[in-house]
Amino acid sequence: LSKVSGDSKQSYIWSLYYRGVIYSLAKKYKSAVKFFNTILTFEEAKEDDIDSLTFLALGRLYYEVKKFAPSAYYYGLVSRESDYWYDSMFEVSWAAFMSGDQAFSLGNIQSVEAPFFLDHENPEVFIVKAFNYLTLCQYKKLSDLIKEFKKTYDPVQEALSFLRAQYITKEQYGSFIL
Repeated sequence: LSKVSGDSKQSYIWSLYYRGVIYSLAKKYKSAVKFFNTILTFEEAKEDDIDSLTFLALGRLYYEVKKFAPSAYYYGLVSRESDYWYDSMFEVSWAAFMSGDQAFSLGNIQSVEAPFFLDHENPEVFIVKAFNYLTLCQYKKLSDLIKEFKKTYDPVQEALSFLRAQYITKEQYGSFIL
């Protein structure tokens, strides 16, 4: 990737993005941030939504190192027109929860559950809401949420159990997970 030249700006910008991701995975965060920040200096980063992917990557990177305020900041920079807006809104809910801002977290969860996002199936939304309700001592809401989760996902679990039993033994399943 280091041999990609700036002659083709889009290729070069993508190479910077992938280098940032690779450094993030290697836990070399300072180098990753350098590559991601370099991307944001290019006006062409707005093409192909690379800027939004970069903001998501920075949000995830800062979340991983438990710097939740910068994480939320970068998630917030993802454009509403981006294909990644839903992801950023959902992920910032975790960052807000972890930083103790339950109101912001629940507000974003309410947004990702809006009819506009009906095509996004995300069972983890229940988990974020549950942690928020537990933290806020909203036990009735938590109990109702658990009932709603079971009503929604017990049939899914049953269907998956049927498939698992049909194609894989319990022993194979356990070794697969471990």
